[in-house]
Amino acid sequence: MASELPVAPWDIGLKLAELPSTEIDQISSEAFLKVSLSQLQQLGISHEYIDKHWLRLWYRNRLLGEILLSEAPKNRHLLIRRSVIGQQTGQSQLELKPQLQTLWDYQTAVTAVSEAVTQLAAGGRYYLDNGFALPQDAGRIGELWLEHFLSANFSHQLQPQIGSREQLAEDYRQHLALFQATVALALYQQPDTTPSAMIYRSLFAGEWPQSEDYAYSFSAIADTGPLVYAPIWQQIVAQAIYQTTRSCAPKQLFEELVINEDGNDIRPIMAQIWGRMPSTEL
Repeated sequence: MASELPVAPWDIGLKLAELPSTEIDQISSEAFLKVSLSQLQQLGISHEYIDKHWLRLWYRNRLLGEILLSEAPKNRHLLIRRSVIGQQTGQSQLELKPQLQTLWDYQTAVTAVSEAVTQLAAGGRYYLDNGFALPQDAGRIGELWLEHFLSANFSHQLQPQIGSREQLAEDYRQHLALFQATVALALYQQPDTTPSAMIYRSLFAGEWPQSEDYAYSFSAIADTGPLVYAPIWQQIVAQAIYQTTRSCAPKQLFEELVINEDGNDIRPIMAQIWGRMPSTEL
């Protein structure tokens, strides 16, 4: 899933300091939100302002819920009340930095907006369906696809420039996640076997010979176990869906991936988007 990163984890700080940052235009949070809301209109989501800090979202004449806007030192979304069709509308708080100055500012702001919209638009008719993001395989694929969709209207489509500090940081996070997922999966498949040193050498430069220590170098192995693969896999699927459906109807994709009122798992969703696929390919 990845080639070797020519940097050892313990050298990543020095390498990042040597590289230039991705250049991106500065934008206010108000202008960013205006562009994002315009993008959401392409999905059938309309909005109205109650006041400058209070926003309502509608989808096909259904009130999805409210978003309370505020300024904060970092971009994030806070869920206040989940949306349940026919029972209650959702409510969220969206905190954005006054000025978005870096690529990371843009990316975290898009993530926050995607989280807010996804949780307000979730089509489950029961609270627990929306609360636990069932079924698990589909997980955050709809939210991640929405991030790609919203990012497309900004410079670089919010992708780091080649050879930039942000590109190396993104590659490092991906390689580290793959390392942890591979170690976790190997441990749970064969609990009495020490992970192979090839796991590290296939992903990073340098030498870390103490392969018996791999499984104890991160805490997720005790919490998530082999499912640490899930966010990696979901990101890959979401990106593949976005790249192969750019010329398709975004409203239908939003309905399938985010609303998902029937609570389908990922197999029928992928079949609906790409056509029938042999089960061995899923």
